[in-house]
Amino acid sequence: RSRVLDPNRRLILRVVPEQEPPATNPRQKQPSLSPEKPFAPAPPVIFRLSNGIKVEYFNRPSLPLMTVDLSLMGGSALDPQAKLGRAEMTAEMLDEGAGKLSANEFQNALDQIGASFAAGADNLTTSASISALSSKFDAAMDLYADAVLRPRFDSTEFNRLRRTTVADLIQEKDEVYTGFRKGAAREYFGRSRRCVRAVSGTSGTGQ
Repeated sequence: RSRVLDPNRRLILRVVPEQEPPATNPRQKQPSLSPEKPFAPAPPVIFRLSNGIKVEYFNRPSLPLMTVDLSLMGGSALDPQAKLGRAEMTAEMLDEGAGKLSANEFQNALDQIGASFAAGADNLTTSASISALSSKFDAAMDLYADAVLRPRFDSTEFNRLRRTTVADLIQEKDEVYTGFRKGAAREYFGRSRRCVRAVSGTSGTGQ
């Protein structure tokens, strides 16, 4: 008669060697701090272009990257009450087609050189920036110039972006934190202050 081991009736015995507990817990010992290194950032080289724009140039030759950031005075605080969100929408349209390139072509051109472009607005300023490898500086600046100086403001892309923005603004109404933050700013600064205006506008002004 054969016997088969029943796994549900077996006994598993584990033997653990007895050890004396350590006198101190090694986790309670904090690691020693490294000596502080002096931090002395290099000041920027400041100059002006022929058109009067002020440039602050920070140079770190050890990094093979370049970033250009353009900041213009004037943001959502200057939007008319009936057109809240105009500054933000204008900034977001900069890379939705520029120069001779459509929106998709512009994005593909950025991808081909590994560059990233961003633009937006806050209450006081409107900004646009581009980042790329230093070896792609010239190609990146050509795209950057098109976006900043020659945006196409294509009606099809504008309508698509407007629909997306309105949908996001409607969804924000269900977000408790967003409503609390905006309400707290209005109560603290005053409802009539331009600094509490919604940068992206409202679902009504976005229509």
